[in-house]
Amino acid sequence: FFWSTVAVVTAVVVCALLWVLKRRPADADAQRLDYDVAIYKDQLAELEHDLARGTITETEAQAAREEIERRILTVAKTADEKAAGRADAASGSALIAAGLIIIFIPAVSFGLYAKLGAPDLPDIPYAERDIAAEQERQQRLAEAQEMAGLIQKLEERLEADPNNLRGWLLLGRTYLTMEREADAIAALRKAASIAPEDTAVAVELAEALVVTADNRIGDEARKIFQGVMSRDARNPRARYYLALGDAQAGKLKEALQGWVDLLAVSPPNAPWRDTVTQSIQRAAQDMKIDPAAIKPSQSAILLGPGKPPAPAPTAEAPGPTREQVEAAGQMSAEDRQQMIRGMVDRLAERLQENPDDREGWQRLARAYRVLGETAKAEAAEARAKALQ
Repeated sequence: FFWSTVAVVTAVVVCALLWVLKRRPADADAQRLDYDVAIYKDQLAELEHDLARGTITETEAQAAREEIERRILTVAKTADEKAAGRADAASGSALIAAGLIIIFIPAVSFGLYAKLGAPDLPDIPYAERDIAAEQERQQRLAEAQEMAGLIQKLEERLEADPNNLRGWLLLGRTYLTMEREADAIAALRKAASIAPEDTAVAVELAEALVVTADNRIGDEARKIFQGVMSRDARNPRARYYLALGDAQAGKLKEALQGWVDLLAVSPPNAPWRDTVTQSIQRAAQDMKIDPAAIKPSQSAILLGPGKPPAPAPTAEAPGPTREQVEAAGQMSAEDRQQMIRGMVDRLAERLQENPDDREGWQRLARAYRVLGETAKAEAAEARAKALQ
């Protein structure tokens, strides 16, 4: 049925073009001939009128009549000769054009479809289509278009104000959520260059490097975390990732010690304690030792627990908060509704309805990493790994 339909449509198009080719506009010389003949006929009528009034003699009228008729014959003969020459030329051109239309259009059409189409793909009846998945793809496309507009406004703002720290952080977080990893790292590097002594900015850059490296602790990220530790010995994210890097390098003892020390310098109500405790238990199980046998180091004991953590400014959104958007982009209320936290929440809701979406769980884990919600990130990663 499909190929029959394609053949019929192609034939209709070819016939339409051939019909247009055949219907050439009226010849200009033929129109000129009609005009000249009409003039000569008017002259003959005027001649007869003058003869009837007696203003000319019969002899004069006959001579004038013969001259007019001679001119008519001459004009007609010339027009016929030109028409015959054009007909021969047009006939050859028309044949060439018709041949090209008949051969070229079907060949190109079927060739393009064979290259770009899917001729072997079976038809999908409407009843068997995954309408929910199609609607979700359309929704994601709409969200991506909205975010593209938001990003463009922010980029324009940063061109005018290149030292806007909040703007570069916001842009980097937004890029990271959209999986534009290279752009995210570039934006966060710019933020780090603006505030080289800000440990929070340095940690954000290092964590982005980890996220974009499939949660591997590379040399650059480790160096940044170590620099943060030299200025903020209790920094929980730096300590956690340095220990994770040791675990990834096979140094389970060092990793276990690092996580135990992290608990020692963390407040009792720190939100990351459960995640760190789980990491300790896994490492101890791999080493086949009792985790209680590992005691905090002397330096960790001397540091002691820090103050309870203040609410993280990014706890509400991996991208634009109201204050950040107003400071970085001067955006409208409608744009502020497109904050990335809303996207993360919508993604989480969709995954509750469609829990078999492995890529969706991976995106959610990345977003939670950007938020600093490590426990949620690991839970999402576990769901993705289970589906894999």
